Amino acid sequence: MKLSLRYLTLSLLVVLFSCAQRISNNEIKKSWWLYGSGYHIKDALRFDENNLKGDIIYENNKPVAVITYCGKGHFRSSAILEVESIASGKAGTYHDKGPR
Repeated sequence: MKLSLRYLTLSLLVVLFSCAQRISNNEIKKSWWLYGSGYHIKDALRFDENNLKGDIIYENNKPVAVITYCGKGHFRSSAILEVESIASGKAGTYHDKGPR
């Protein structure tokens, strides 16, 4: 009984801390994003209705990447934007730097 209670407690803690708050496209467009690692589109990204449609990022009216995740974890003060290149499949990360 004691062992199963420990496993239950540990499982709940893992679920709680692994959950992240997802961010909507409207919130993504309100911020600017600084390059972190991996696939590189630009050093800094700012989105509007022309270069972000759904989860697709456009450059010069051509789709270049897909947003695979955007959210903020419990222990992070800023959000992370994860993207994947349409051409190569390479993944990259950008970090929220606040309102434009």
